[in-house]
Amino acid sequence: MKDLWVLEWSHEANTFHVQELKRSIDGWRRHFLANSAPNDWVPIFVGTEQEVDAEAERLDQIMVARAQIRREQNGA
Repeated sequence: MKDLWVLEWSHEANTFHVQELKRSIDGWRRHFLANSAPNDWVPIFVGTEQEVDAEAERLDQIMVARAQIRREQNGA
């Protein structure tokens, strides 16, 4: 897991989050051990830090397009 990063997406926050994969897994493990409800961050891409940053940028363009479609559908 060394040098691997994860791109996570939150439906609730409608945003991305980038962090080291080990840190992400450690957080999920803590939720499991505490039998607590985790947040809604969903891992959607794993790679090097540069790959994850590039994927976040690419997917951000999709989110911008989705927001524009929603505005148009709502008559804004």
